[in-house]
Amino acid sequence: MVLIEEAYQVLGNKILRNIYDQRLLSGRASLNDLTYASIIEASKQVFPEQKVEKPIPTFKKDEAFEKEIAAKENWDGAFLQKVREYKQISVQRMSEITKINSYYVTAVESMDPSGLPAVVFVRGYVVQIAKALGLDDKKVADSYMKNFKNGLGK
Repeated sequence: MVLIEEAYQVLGNKILRNIYDQRLLSGRASLNDLTYASIIEASKQVFPEQKVEKPIPTFKKDEAFEKEIAAKENWDGAFLQKVREYKQISVQRMSEITKINSYYVTAVESMDPSGLPAVVFVRGYVVQIAKALGLDDKKVADSYMKNFKNGLGK
């Protein structure tokens, strides 16, 4: 079963498949050169991992605003934006953290249905944004979606 999974991983990845094909077609490859581990190792040499984590900016805590956030029951895009800006996270950085296109981050904050995909995706975006902001994602998403759907007339 493991061999099947490894073969699938190699064949399903263009880079790994290319390395495998080059080795196989060279006619000089040993069986060790065609193992999953050796192909993975070769891919790391060709494309070394360069993960540079940008630290999340530190911000000066405002106790009054922290209490407002904790007490907030009715979440909308404008307040999400206010929290993001308070925590000094740019739209671009939010996009990097959540892997949500910055266009959609802005559309979520403006609650613009014309700039957003299907409602089910919007909820997922709100959950990810809330998590990145250190908020209760279920509470925020439930409230936001209620407001968002009311704005759609649903």
